Formats: sequence, structure tokens, C-alpha cells
Amino acid sequence: MKIENQLIDNRENKCVDFAEQNTKPSGTALVQTPGRKFAEIQAQMMDTINLQHKKLIQSGSGVSQDIRQFRTQLIDQLRSERYLSSNSDWIGSLRTKTASIYDDLEGIAEDLSKLEDVLSLRLEENVAMKNATFASQQQESLEQFEQKLLREREERKLQILDDERRALDQVFQNDLKTYQAVRDYLGVSYSSAARSQDPGPHTLDDVDLVVTADATQLENFYKSSESEAE
Repeated sequence: MKIENQLIDNRENKCVDFAEQNTKPSGTALVQTPGRKFAEIQAQMMDTINLQHKKLIQSGSGVSQDIRQFRTQLIDQLRSERYLSSNSDWIGSLRTKTASIYDDLEGIAEDLSKLEDVLSLRLEENVAMKNATFASQQQESLEQFEQKLLREREERKLQILDDERRALDQVFQNDLKTYQAVRDYLGVSYSSAARSQDPGPHTLDDVDLVVTADATQLENFYKSSESEAE
């Protein structure tokens, strides 16, 4: 292809030189040479033909390059087809293995979904159990606190009642001493045995008096004590 292009270029150059020689005016003769106009027209036509020929050669080079690329693609395609045809069994087994792996992955995904559901259910059960245990502990703590408050209230009531009994005992003892002092002042005689004995600390059991208790007053007294204790 390159040799043919060189031959064509040489022929074109010779034609151009011939046309230039015929178109150049002579220095000695100013008279128009016969056939000069034809040579000029032919030279212009040769220039046009030369330009078009160069364009054709360039386009032919591009076509040749495209053909080479297409040939390379065909060769690669043939090689790939030969490779596929020679390894069709291996490719088929690879497809089978890929399908098996895909099925296994789908099974694993289903198992994971079931496991997620079971874990969610277990988590909800554990949360509910912990909430129930916490509520039971809180209820038990509340009951213990209420029982503690009740015991403390009862203890305060008993303490108040005990303090009131002691206060009444002290009042009765003071009244007894006053009564004895009044008797001594009025000259009431005691027996010699009673005088020789040491009176010691007096209690309510030592008082030999007839006392008529007012039930209404006692009930009001104890009710007021209980309300103060609460």
C-alpha cells in the first residue's frame, strides 16, 4: 500500500513539473505560446485531482485503520468463542455451583430472618420479665415500708400510752403523798406497826381508795392520745 502511494505521488509530481514548464513565459519572447491556456487549465485540473487524490488516500488510510481494528476485534471475539467452546463444561459446572451458592445464600437469609424473629421475641419476653420483677420488687419494698411505718406508729402509740400511764402513776403518787400529809396534819393516828415500817416508793397498788371511773372521760382521753400519736 505504501509503495503504490509513492508511485502515485511521483507521477503527480512529474505532471506538475510538466505543467509548470509549459506555463512559464519565455524571457526572450513575449508572444503567447500555442497551447498555453490548455496547459494552465490542465495544471489546475491536476491540482484538483492531486488534492482529491490525497484526501482519498487519507480516507483510505482511515478505512484501513478501521479495518485493522475490526479485524483485531474479530480475532479477539473468535478467541473468546473458542475459549468458551473449549471450556463449556467448566463454565456449565461454574454456573451450577453459582446457582447452588445462590440457593444456599437464600437459605441462610431465611434462617437469619427466623433467628432475628426469635431473638426479638426473646428480647421482648426478657424485657417483660424484668419489668415484672422490678414492679414486684417495688411493690414488696412499698409493702415493707408501709409495715415499717405501721410498726413505728404502733410503737409511738405504745410509748405515748406508757408515758401517760407513768404520768398518771406520778400524779397518783403525788396525790397519795398529799393525802398522807393532810392526814398527818389533821392528827390522824397510825398504828405503831405502820409507823415503824418504811413506806418506800409508793405505787398505785398501795392506794386503798374507792375510785369510781368515768368511762366517757377515759374513752375521750385515750382517743385524744391516739390522734396525737398518729
